[in-house]
Order: sequence, then structure tokens, then C-alpha cells
Amino acid sequence: MLTIALSKGRILEQTLPLLEKIGLKIADKELNSRKLILDTNLNDVRIIIIRAIDVPVFVQHGTADIGIAGKDVLLEYGTNGLFELLDLGIAKCRLLGSQNDMATIRLSKTA
Repeated sequence: MLTIALSKGRILEQTLPLLEKIGLKIADKELNSRKLILDTNLNDVRIIIIRAIDVPVFVQHGTADIGIAGKDVLLEYGTNGLFELLDLGIAKCRLLGSQNDMATIRLSKTA
């Protein structure tokens, strides 16, 4: 049994098409249920839906064989027995800022 840990939200939404490209499908009935362990079209593969910060923990402790998480989660968690196999190029983040009319913001550009 291969167990894949996925985080809820944007990572899950953007990973599903990638999984479908390799022939791994999750029925809509499963995705729309409240289940956290989802069956797939392959008898020996299941998906666990968990919080992003828990993905590395599940993989490190053997509850999941592989996980898909954001790079921020990996950097925050550290490399304790984990490594990034592939950057999937999904769930890109943007940093947005705002200021009120009276504030002054100084930004320094670093290389």
C-alpha cells in the first residue's frame, strides 16, 4: 500500500490534475466527503488529507510514504530525514504589502 499525504486547500487542488496525468484518480464522492483517508482508482494507493504542517511529520514517522507540501513547510520543518524530490511548481505564493497614506516604507534590495 502506497500512502500519499496531501495538505488541504490549494496544494490539494493543484495536485489532483498532476495525479490524474499519471493515472491516479480520486472519485468526486471521496473528495466531497468528510473522510481524511481517501481511496483511489488504484487498490494499492490511498491519499491522506491533512494540515500542511503535518505532511512532513507523517512522512518522517512512516504514516505516509510520500507527501506533497509547500516549500515553506519543508523549510520551517527542517531536513530531519526528509528531502525534496521534485519542485512541482504549484501553489506559488506572492508577498503583497500595503501602507496607509501617512506611512513611509523603506525597502532595501538585497541580492
